[in-house]
Amino acid sequence: MDIIKLDVVNNEAFEQFKAVEWKKADEEHYQDNPPNFETFKQIYLAVEAEKIVGQIELKLEQGVAKIESLLVGSEQQGQGIGRQLVATAEVWARENGAHKISLETGLQWSAKVFYEKLGYEVRAVLPNDVAHQDFVLMDKML
Repeated sequence: MDIIKLDVVNNEAFEQFKAVEWKKADEEHYQDNPPNFETFKQIYLAVEAEKIVGQIELKLEQGVAKIESLLVGSEQQGQGIGRQLVATAEVWARENGAHKISLETGLQWSAKVFYEKLGYEVRAVLPNDVAHQDFVLMDKML
């Protein structure tokens, strides 16, 4: 057996291998009820007086929505904009078949407390993660 880089093999052969083998793996894992493997993305903006003051980016895969990013302008923080963006994200997630919404944030960041107030729970601590900071995985069942 050799281990080779993808660029030295016929891409069509690779695609055929994946199609056959993933089908078998999915049947083993999910039996007769495989999830929808399509990925959906959505971005919402908070706008005041034609100025963007906040944003939330979401990704939905296999029934789980993920908050990829949430950002509120520094001058607008504490006015409920983040809460409204998250509520909008949760509605979108439910409407698109999500049963759960998740995110990652810093263990010591104010965002962790913000999400906890919105009903999100810490599911795992990721020590020494991004930029050598401790992060947490959080989620909320919808």
